[in-house]
Amino acid sequence: MKGAGLVTGEMYTDHGQTSRGSTPKDALTILNSLSRALAQELGCSAEAKLSAEVPDGHKAT
Repeated sequence: MKGAGLVTGEMYTDHGQTSRGSTPKDALTILNSLSRALAQELGCSAEAKLSAEVPDGHKAT
């Protein structure tokens, strides 16, 4: 949704560069952590309401 004051994030992982046991949730954990750090840097952590962990049931696409 452009213009809605949102920041969209994407992350590409080359399966040759990831650990054998890594899962899509591992990538989401990293993206979530980066999102929280960005929100803090931008001063909108409270408004962003990002959780400390990736909620169960969310999948990487």
